[in-house]
Amino acid sequence: MKKQIIVTGANGFLGANLCNHLKKKGFDISCLVREKANITLLNKNHKIYCCDYNDKASLEKILRNFDVVIHLAALTKAKNFQSFYDVNVALTKDIVNIVNKSNKCKYFIFMSSQAAVGPSKGMCVKVESDIEAPISWYGISKYLAENIVKQCQKKWTIIRPSSIYGEGDKDFLFFFKMINCNIAPITGKFDKYISLIYVGEIVEIIRNILCNYIDYNDEEYMNLLVHASDGYSYKIEEFISILSSALKKRCFTFRVSDNSLLKLSNILDFFYNFTDKVSILNSQKAIELTQENWLIDNKKPLYEFHAKGIKQIATNYKSKMLNNNLYVNLRKTYLWYQKNGYL
Repeated sequence: MKKQIIVTGANGFLGANLCNHLKKKGFDISCLVREKANITLLNKNHKIYCCDYNDKASLEKILRNFDVVIHLAALTKAKNFQSFYDVNVALTKDIVNIVNKSNKCKYFIFMSSQAAVGPSKGMCVKVESDIEAPISWYGISKYLAENIVKQCQKKWTIIRPSSIYGEGDKDFLFFFKMINCNIAPITGKFDKYISLIYVGEIVEIIRNILCNYIDYNDEEYMNLLVHASDGYSYKIEEFISILSSALKKRCFTFRVSDNSLLKLSNILDFFYNFTDKVSILNSQKAIELTQENWLIDNKKPLYEFHAKGIKQIATNYKSKMLNNNLYVNLRKTYLWYQKNGYL
């Protein structure tokens, strides 16, 4: 009998890509979304549950009936830390409590973020054993949520991905729009380095982790925090150059100083205080953008999630990742933006 899996935040960029992928692979997937959520990224024929996440009784009534809960719902930008806390920390605590009380649910997957461990110094890549040093409200909220998940009484896995790009994403859309207009602002130094992962790669990692649990229930691979990236360190200037090629555009690249970026973000914060929205460039995002480097490793998903029959899957995936073509993935993302009217 198939394990019944539910994904919170299933209508979001990563959630929709994950649900579409897993359903195509034959998993018994259900989608949990907020009431009146935009579900256009989800393919047809998904089983969709709508719920007010603040309604604990309704949330429990739904989640307790599933074997596996994958918690992706999160807030990535907000005007104050309390908003981040309410969604990223308090909601996670509520869901962990539901999982603990459920007789059916035996496994919990939590999607964290590179922001929880913080930026890297020089070319030193952050690994899972490093002491966390988040620098933004978002990163702090994810770090606090991780600590809650680690207390889960059922089996769990925490995944910390690097920046995720791909079809449906709106964070990287800014770069696509700028280069589409033949300009490319770079914050801070031109030799800044970042880790990246394509959405198709992160959903494959999640599938491998699921298979490891569902098919083999191997204890060795449970209750772990794992990093996920495509295995490369990209100089930001190099990334812009490859993105320009993917869009087939020539662009003027210029540097925006950290000080100028911080001042601009503060000005935008002031004006956005008079609206219900949060600027894409806000003071918290500026704090992250002005750091030296954002580099994390990817060893665990590649080398440790290979129990029994999963070994061959992981080996093939390793080869695929090591031959990753950033240009191809950025090109696919660009064509999706065009097709869906974003560019």
